[in-house]
Amino acid sequence: MLEATRPPGSRNAMLKASTKRTPRRKAGFSLIEIIVVVCVLSILITILLPGIQQMREAARRHECQNKLRQIGLAIWHYEGNCRVFPPGAVDTQGPVLNQPGVNAIGWTVQILPQLGHRALFRDFDCEAGAAAWKNRFDVPHDYTCPSNPYIADQVPGGGGHYAAVYHDVEAPIDVDNLGVMFLNSSIRPRDIDDGTANTLLVGETHGELLFPWGSGSAQTLRNTSLPFDTGPFTRNATVPVKPENPAFVGGFGSFHTGVVQFVFVDGSVKALSTEITPKIYRQLGHRADGGPVDGF
Repeated sequence: MLEATRPPGSRNAMLKASTKRTPRRKAGFSLIEIIVVVCVLSILITILLPGIQQMREAARRHECQNKLRQIGLAIWHYEGNCRVFPPGAVDTQGPVLNQPGVNAIGWTVQILPQLGHRALFRDFDCEAGAAAWKNRFDVPHDYTCPSNPYIADQVPGGGGHYAAVYHDVEAPIDVDNLGVMFLNSSIRPRDIDDGTANTLLVGETHGELLFPWGSGSAQTLRNTSLPFDTGPFTRNATVPVKPENPAFVGGFGSFHTGVVQFVFVDGSVKALSTEITPKIYRQLGHRADGGPVDGF
């Protein structure tokens, strides 16, 4: 049987046609799909981020509590060796004036061995004074609160974020204050008539960095007569500016929302509400006022 005749080039045309494939849609997302995904992620971040921040702050607050507890233990170890609590400031004259060049040595230097900083304690020249350049060491991590956003701003010799209670009223740091640690103090446990569970020892401050961390000044000593978040040089813009007075000391404050944490003389750590009754707060700073301090 004769083969059917094909027009010239028809075979090549059929082969080329057979190799052509139907074009496929490229893999990917449309603009609408991308917008939907971005919106969903934004909503999830908005919902989850506050919770994550709260968890991180809770961890920082717990770390701050541990630091206060260790400071309290170190003070008691000092008492075990010397039979008295460390003086808040050591100087040959008083009162302590909070101004550049303050040389009074603070309690923060005296308990360094009990905190495990024996080498730093040996290197610290107490005879030269707290403001001496040779004593401009970095503040030990034991004295910095992890919630304080200004930790990164610390400079050599800058201050920490914890202060001892020297008095229950705003007054110069002197030898007749009524707290546990003040100028040249030598308080023993039996001198705390109100009980160690009802007397504040060390609490949080904003750490203004104006005085050395080793000085027995407003950097490391505060009173309980003023509302929280007050101090002579606080960074909190909502606090009224205090008149320039080198004898002014100031109160406590923290970067924890609604509370300021303290270690009591008995070693317990408690978070006091910023709404605490002023009378009770003041009594907690007095070692022997004899008044009841229930409800704090």
